[in-house]
Amino acid sequence: MLKKFERQTLSIMPKSELTFPAVAEMMVENARRVVESATGRAFFMLMKRHIRWSSDNMSAVREQLLVNSRFGPWSAFIASVENDMASGRARRDADPVETANICISIWDGIVQAQIDGFLKTDMCVTIRHALDAVWDYIKVEGADGGRDGSRAADGDGGPDARSTETKEG
Repeated sequence: MLKKFERQTLSIMPKSELTFPAVAEMMVENARRVVESATGRAFFMLMKRHIRWSSDNMSAVREQLLVNSRFGPWSAFIASVENDMASGRARRDADPVETANICISIWDGIVQAQIDGFLKTDMCVTIRHALDAVWDYIKVEGADGGRDGSRAADGDGGPDARSTETKEG
């Protein structure tokens, strides 16, 4: 699973060029693929419910998938924040590890809510809004706000640039 994430991520841009908005958008797409696939949902639920796994084994597997030195979502967020700090797009006092932990927790919780059937908004939009809020917190004033590294449609990356669709549930 990590190898697939790494291939998909690095096919878009090299690790040294990752930006937070680009990784955030990749994670939105990843969430969509997880919930649309029966296999993806089953694997996610297996990981969350610890089915037939000892606590020690489960912890090791989750750590390997999310936080291991192999290139996964956690590593991608860290690399992107470090790159954004180096380029001046993110504040110098931003904490890449804390930011990655927050982003993975956001993603994990919203995907879980969608799979459990109690998310009353569009999952992709909700993840995007939450990750946009994290980016708004760590970015340098006036830094690029678009998910592709460009400025948002209204020029300031504000709420008008974001979709407000909701999903009836």
